[in-house]
Amino acid sequence: QQSGARGRGTRGGRIGSERHCPRMPRPAARLWAAYERALDDHPFATRSATAALLAAASELTASTLARRRRSARRAALLALWGAVWSGPSGHTWQLALHRAFGRVEGRPGVAARVAADAAVYGPATNLLTLAFISAVVDRRGMKQGTSAALAAFPSAQARAWRVWPAASVAAYAFVPPRLRTPFFNCVAYGWGVALILTGGRGRKKKV
Repeated sequence: QQSGARGRGTRGGRIGSERHCPRMPRPAARLWAAYERALDDHPFATRSATAALLAAASELTASTLARRRRSARRAALLALWGAVWSGPSGHTWQLALHRAFGRVEGRPGVAARVAADAAVYGPATNLLTLAFISAVVDRRGMKQGTSAALAAFPSAQARAWRVWPAASVAAYAFVPPRLRTPFFNCVAYGWGVALILTGGRGRKKKV
C-alpha cells in the first residue's frame, strides 16, 4: 500500500519522482508518458492545468444535466477557478500533508491524511467553491452570493463527507504521491457537477 511518500523529498514542489504507466494502447501510453514528464518538469503548472480543464468539463456536464444552454463564460470562469484555486491549493495541501505525516506509514498515515482532508481542506474548499459559483459564475454579487453559499454549504458538506473520505482512503492507500492531486481532480470533476447544480441557477435536478 502507498501510505505516504516514503523516502521521497518535496524538492522543487515535487512529491516523488517514480513514473507509473498502466497498460493502455500505444497512443494513450504516449500521452500518459508526456503527462508524467510534465508532472516531473512543471508539477505546479501541470496540476493547475489539469484542475482547470476538469473544472470546465464539470460546468459543461452540469449544463447538460440541468438542460440549459452551455455557456463559454461559465466554463471559462470555472476553468479559472480550477487554475487559481483547485490545482494550486491541492498541490500545496499535498505538500503540507507530506511534511506533516510523511514519516507516518501504514494505516495510521492513511487515517491521519483522511482526517485532515475531512476536517480542514474539504470544508474550506467546498465553501469557497460554492461562494465563487454563486457570487461570480451566477452573477449574484458578493453579498447575495455569500448568503447563498452559506445556505447551501451544510447539505453540500454533509454529502461531501459521504463521498470524499472513501476517495481519500483510495488515494492515500493506493495512488502514488505524485499522482494524488490529479486523482483528486478527477474525483472533483463529478463532485464539481454536484456543487454547480447545488449552487447554480440551473438547479432543475436534485443532486
